[in-house]
Amino acid sequence: MNADNYLANQMFSSRTANDNALNKSHITGKSLGVLIRQLDYTLNMGPSERAKHNQQSDEEFVEFCIHTIRNYENNVYAERDYKTVQTCNILLKFLQATLKYENNEYDATLEYIKSTFVFPFDGDYTNICKHAEQYEQLEDDVCSHVPDMIVITIETLYALWKQYSDPNLANVLNEDYRKHLIQTYEKYINSVMVFVGLISSKIPTTVLKKINR
Repeated sequence: MNADNYLANQMFSSRTANDNALNKSHITGKSLGVLIRQLDYTLNMGPSERAKHNQQSDEEFVEFCIHTIRNYENNVYAERDYKTVQTCNILLKFLQATLKYENNEYDATLEYIKSTFVFPFDGDYTNICKHAEQYEQLEDDVCSHVPDMIVITIETLYALWKQYSDPNLANVLNEDYRKHLIQTYEKYINSVMVFVGLISSKIPTTVLKKINR
C-alpha cells in the first residue's frame, strides 16, 4: 500500500471509530488531495478488485467522501482550494455513476453523470463547444477518467433509449411521453457524440471505436 492509500485508510478508520463527525479542523486541502488519490485509485479498479483491495465497502467509501468534502467546505479555518474541491466532487460523481451503472441502474447513472457538468446534453452546438473548452481546463485527475465515463454515458443512454423504444411500453406508459423520452435520449446521445468529436484527439482510439460500433 502506498503512502496516499495508507493515509486515506487512516482517515477512513478514524471516522469509523467514531460515530460523530470528523473534527473539522482535520479536513484540509491536503486531506482532499489524498481523497483525490484514493478516488482515482478506486475508479481504476473493477468491482472484484475493489472488494479485494479496499477495506471498506463502496457505499461506505462514498459516504466517507461526501462527509470529508462537506466538512472541508464547512471548515472556516481551511484555506479554500476550489479547484481541488471541484476535482473531488467530479471524481466522486464519476464513482457514484460507475457503481449505479454496474448495477444496471441507468436512470441514477445518468443523473450522477449530468451532475458533473462535464458532458453536454442539451443539443445546443454553442454549449457543446463551451463544454469542450471547459474540458481543457479540467485537472488531469478528472481527464484521465473521462474516456471510461464516455463509454458509460453512451451505453447508459443507449440502454435507456432501448428500454423506452419497446412498443410494448405503450400499454403501461403514455405514448406521447414515451416518444418524448426516446427523442430526449437521442438528443443526449448526439450531444455527447459531438462533444467527443471535438475532444477526440484526447480520447483513445479504442474508446472511439467502442462508442461508434
